Amino acid sequence: MKRATFFSLLWLFSLACLSQFALAAPSVTAAARHDISAPLRNLVSVGASAQNADKQQVEPRPTRAPFNSNVPDPVAQQLTATLQGVTTGLNFEGQSAQDTRNIFGFAFVPPDTNGAPGANQFVQIVNITIAVYDKGSGAQVLGPAAIHTLWTGFGGPCEFDFPDGGDPVVLYDHLARRWLVSQLQFNSTFTQNEQCVAISTSSDATGSYNRYEFDFGSNFPDYPKYGIWPDAYYNTVNVFPGHGFAGAEACAFDRNAMLAGAAANMICFQQPSNVSSLLPSDLDGSVLPRRAVPTISLVWPTPLI
Repeated sequence: MKRATFFSLLWLFSLACLSQFALAAPSVTAAARHDISAPLRNLVSVGASAQNADKQQVEPRPTRAPFNSNVPDPVAQQLTATLQGVTTGLNFEGQSAQDTRNIFGFAFVPPDTNGAPGANQFVQIVNITIAVYDKGSGAQVLGPAAIHTLWTGFGGPCEFDFPDGGDPVVLYDHLARRWLVSQLQFNSTFTQNEQCVAISTSSDATGSYNRYEFDFGSNFPDYPKYGIWPDAYYNTVNVFPGHGFAGAEACAFDRNAMLAGAAANMICFQQPSNVSSLLPSDLDGSVLPRRAVPTISLVWPTPLI
């Protein structure tokens, strides 16, 4: 009974199963452009900007009306032992709002702080800057710099739409020893929307990147999340065409092509409007999933109570 109740509230999907819920056949989209960048360390310039009022960043759009329930959760468990603490190996200051003010003249709220450890570095990315730190000492080795600096010389909205679109993500692909860096980009009317994705060419986050622009047209791909998996880079978004909500979309990017810097496609499964905010799993550790097992995505559905 507990198991049935649990899964009535929390669904686990594999991407292979998502097509069963899709409103239409999956769409395949080629990257609008791609290239290989110069080393990021050579693209970053340091200079202070005039100080202006801080700004509110674009918030994730609501996908439905708020809901609540007075029914107690029958599978919720209380703590039965003391929480175990952790031993801090290294503690250092990351980016601050003032770092963003120094670059843009203002800071964004919320910061959407995101970070990942690699082989030798820690990369922190916030709205709307990126910085690289030495994982052993905590010393800052690059930045903070505007995220769009990574797309210098790339052309198109990833480079030229200003300021940066936000909702940034950084992950470390430990299987390939590469970094994934992404952020949204869009015009002032949200009629042209992109995901800008960069894959490093080595384990050095300050080096060069394979850069990609994936266009979503007039569909705003809000709240993007990524997961590293052996067969693809998985991505989920909430799709907003105009002022409505179309539902979540689950996508897979051609990981092998992007690691090689070759032309790459994304394949996406559009979900109905009662499915929102999918979260793809992200592989950590050395134990690989069984061959041909796709990633798992989690979603909290509309309540059945």
